[in-house]
Amino acid sequence: MTAVVQGAVISGIEKKFTSNIIKAAACRHSYGIRVAEEFSVLKNDQRDVIKDKVTGEIMADGQMRWLLNKGDAVRSDKPLEAKQEIDVRFERTDERSSKTGKVRIWQWSQDDNRPKRYHNRRNGGSTTSISLYS
Repeated sequence: MTAVVQGAVISGIEKKFTSNIIKAAACRHSYGIRVAEEFSVLKNDQRDVIKDKVTGEIMADGQMRWLLNKGDAVRSDKPLEAKQEIDVRFERTDERSSKTGKVRIWQWSQDDNRPKRYHNRRNGGSTTSISLYS
């Protein structure tokens, strides 16, 4: 009975005093991108090693970078966002050619076992793309 009375106070009687309440919900999925990062024998799988064609650095290709996590609080007053700097290299083929690309966003819906490597992904995820322009 007490809970019902308290609920009535918050939603009815004191409504004009509670207009600044911020609602929150849990993020329903995890979202990530596939990146190449500097190779580390402690962190990366040897099968992912590549040599960057531009810099000559030894890199680990196909690493998943999870930007938003399932369960993160999503507030009603502002969007949930994450920022990740991405270097995109366009080959120079023709000055008139458009310089565009896409970044795939991986959505993971399961509660656990998110893949750390792109090559370890399995059922439980899906992708969408966003366009990049230079």
